[in-house]
Amino acid sequence: MKLKELGQRIRQLRKEKGYSQERLGNKADLSTFFISNLENGKRGIRLYSLIKIAEALDEPLHMLLVSDDQPFAITPEERSFINQYRRLKEPFKGIVEQLLYFNKDNVVYYRKQPPSDLVFHKRG
Repeated sequence: MKLKELGQRIRQLRKEKGYSQERLGNKADLSTFFISNLENGKRGIRLYSLIKIAEALDEPLHMLLVSDDQPFAITPEERSFINQYRRLKEPFKGIVEQLLYFNKDNVVYYRKQPPSDLVFHKRG
C-alpha cells in the first residue's frame, strides 16, 4: 500500500465514523495539520502514530492498511507480533519503531542495521 492509499483509507474510516480531522487529531493526540497532510499523502507516518490513529478510530491496525475491495487475512504469526508490540513498554516500543517505520515510497521499510544509538544492557 502506498502512502497516498493509506491516507485515503484513513480519510474513509474517519468519515465513516463521522469524525472531523480535528476530532480524530484530538483523539489520537496528533495535530489537525498532521492528519490533513497524512490524508493527502504529503507525509510519512511512524508505526506509533498509525497505532494511535487506529485506536482513535476504534479499528484494528490492519483495517487501516487495506481497502474495502482488497481481501485481507491476518496470519496467526502476524497477530502474535501485533499483540507482543501492544504489550511492550517504553523504551522498547521506541526501539521497535526505529527498526520498522514508514516512509513516502513504500509504506513499510525495514532497516538493515540497528540505529547507532541502540544500546542493550545485561540484566543482573
